[in-house]
Amino acid sequence: MPFISTKTNVTVSKEKETQLKERFGQAISIIPGKSKNWQDLLLKDKQAFGERGSMMQRDKKQFS
Repeated sequence: MPFISTKTNVTVSKEKETQLKERFGQAISIIPGKSKNWQDLLLKDKQAFGERGSMMQRDKKQFS
């Protein structure tokens, strides 16, 4: 079963989340015998990321 884990430092609106789910479903359908019904998706927004030992600030902008 395809599992897609996505983490981002920006806020993802419900509308954008729905669009991402649909697009990931389309991408999975390229795999023979798979469809969006087979996908497991984890989407985490507003995550802090570290780079070279220091944490980056969360982006305050809305992802649209």
